[in-house]
Amino acid sequence: MNEIVTKEDFERVVCELNKELKRRYHDFEGITFFGSRNRDGEAFAPGSDFDIVVLFSEKPHWKKENEVLDLIYEKELEYDIIIDAKVYQRAEIKKQNTPFRVNVYREGMFYGA
Repeated sequence: MNEIVTKEDFERVVCELNKELKRRYHDFEGITFFGSRNRDGEAFAPGSDFDIVVLFSEKPHWKKENEVLDLIYEKELEYDIIIDAKVYQRAEIKKQNTPFRVNVYREGMFYGA
């Protein structure tokens, strides 16, 4: 098991997820990594989760969302980390100006598929 403690460490996990999601879903667009683990120089609590938004060009059906979350859960087990993942259609998350969505776009790092 590889230890995941830094932003750079987690970027490897994001790349693995991107590769697998692109292989499985034609409409997968990428992952946005945000939150305290993504902020440079910010202290975070040991065991703090990694926040991501998984984006698709088409609105994900509940079955696809569950498949994506299952894949992410496998990475959590593999790396002994906690990932707080949300699954959205990219247009949907851009559409509304909520504090969550503003936060994702203001501080998030997008990793395209």
